[in-house]
Amino acid sequence: MNSTMKPAAFVLAVSGLMAAAAMSVAGGGGGVTPAAQTGLDLSVSCVAASTSGTISISVDATGAATGMFGIALGTTSCNVGSVYVPFQAAMQYNHPYIVQNIYRTNAQGRLEQLSASWIKHAFSSASTSQAAVNGPNGQPACGTGSCDGIGGSRMGFNCSDTYGPGLNSSTYYLGPRNEVKPNDVGFTSGGTPPAGRTWLGWNPRGSMFDNYVWNSTLRQDVPATTGLSDSARSYTTGSTGTPFKINYLRDDEITTGASGALGTDGRLFFESYYVVNGDVSRMNNHAHRRFRVTGNRQFAMDGPHTFGPTIMQWGDQQQLATPDAEGAVIVASRVVPLPDGNYRYEYNVYNMDFDREVSAVDFPSLPIGTRTDVGFRQPRQVRPTVNPPAAGQLPTAANLLGNDTAGWVGSYDDGKDAMVFQAPAVPRDAGTGVPTTSNLNTISWGTMYTFWYTSNLPPRTTGMATLYPSPDRISNDPRGTVNPTPSTILTMQARVSVPRNPADITNVGGQGFPDGIVSGDDFNAFISAYAAEDARADIAGIGGALQPDGMISGDDFVAFINWFVQQ
Repeated sequence: MNSTMKPAAFVLAVSGLMAAAAMSVAGGGGGVTPAAQTGLDLSVSCVAASTSGTISISVDATGAATGMFGIALGTTSCNVGSVYVPFQAAMQYNHPYIVQNIYRTNAQGRLEQLSASWIKHAFSSASTSQAAVNGPNGQPACGTGSCDGIGGSRMGFNCSDTYGPGLNSSTYYLGPRNEVKPNDVGFTSGGTPPAGRTWLGWNPRGSMFDNYVWNSTLRQDVPATTGLSDSARSYTTGSTGTPFKINYLRDDEITTGASGALGTDGRLFFESYYVVNGDVSRMNNHAHRRFRVTGNRQFAMDGPHTFGPTIMQWGDQQQLATPDAEGAVIVASRVVPLPDGNYRYEYNVYNMDFDREVSAVDFPSLPIGTRTDVGFRQPRQVRPTVNPPAAGQLPTAANLLGNDTAGWVGSYDDGKDAMVFQAPAVPRDAGTGVPTTSNLNTISWGTMYTFWYTSNLPPRTTGMATLYPSPDRISNDPRGTVNPTPSTILTMQARVSVPRNPADITNVGGQGFPDGIVSGDDFNAFISAYAAEDARADIAGIGGALQPDGMISGDDFVAFINWFVQQ
């Protein structure tokens, strides 16, 4: 694990699947002033402790499709910091925001996010000393000391609180993710954030919590007829009957067996993520657990509770993209040797809390190689069809931006020597005050997109992926909040595995790993290895096939010379 991703301590435990019964939790107002935030620390401690009471809901976008069902998780949070954690009422901005994700490893072992829930707006904390598991790197368990008994609008020291799956699936408390700025640099609602602390941007006035209702005919949220937003809690669509707001799956996505989507080794991963104002650590508020499918919409735990985002447990390497001053984006890569001698390059990009979102990504790929089986997958999610207006404004046609459903396009760019994946440019309505085209379906916070392709070239681990923030995110914030200081971050980078010229076997000086440059150092290193019958000279198979065959022969020598001259 990258050292910058080390989990810290506010324990959030994710426990259970959707249950029929909701846990009753008392509520209250009040809260914690921003000046008192130093030492606030909330994290995640155990995931999906029960599979009883799961519910199955038929879901679709048109009312006709079948074979889909909804799932929600129970979550347990715990305060192991030195400051009370704010749990204000849901119509006040200073409360935890909870999202849940479901992933799978498919029959090929590739990690893919299947679905992304809306935000659960927490509203009150219980006050218990529920024990939770110890985390890595010294993460303390909650319940090892005495809870001080503080609850309601604040979570006390060493206290824990469980939101059952029934409560987390109640759509009365669910709102779209893109109303929340998860790591809002420069936002000062309610005061100035303490130095080095996460600060959020969310205003209930103009939110879909405020005066927006579900229209079953249009199948979208529309403004209430009463007029302007009034900052009153008036948005509701009932109970669990609107399953697109929770995680929902297709049955054919989780079939098992030799010909199933999961194969015999594929698994599901259930993950929860709490975002809290002023938290001293942004890295420990995730937890996930692996599950296996045991029957028709039935699951069983298949691994321990694990701190951190699911992506951190997958791939050959995981990297935090830099610069990360505006938020964390994690990139993981994996290379799979295929039986036919080719290699499948797989990449995942997880936007943890980068509000500007990611609209494109480049993965280096040499022009001398092949590129086939190009693929992309995004999680199933519903962003609001209606963007709420700014406070004090009536909604207009400019607020109707549509769902972000258009798939990303992957193609080879000769100028960049890279496979480029990007969100499609989509025209915007006239009069919005933003560019005439914009990248929709960008990678929003708390979601992961997956990319892959097959090449005939072997890998090196020192390539650099380039990520591009959404160009108009700041100027077109759907919540009406604008960052007063334009960003200076134009690109972000993360180390990944990429194809290499087989003649690239060392770096400058001939002592290290392939560096992406074919030079005299590689020539000298190969000749020395060839003479010594060292494995570094095994770059080809019989007849010059690109996969090493465990033998040093004239085929390797000829193949090296052929690839060397193509540098």
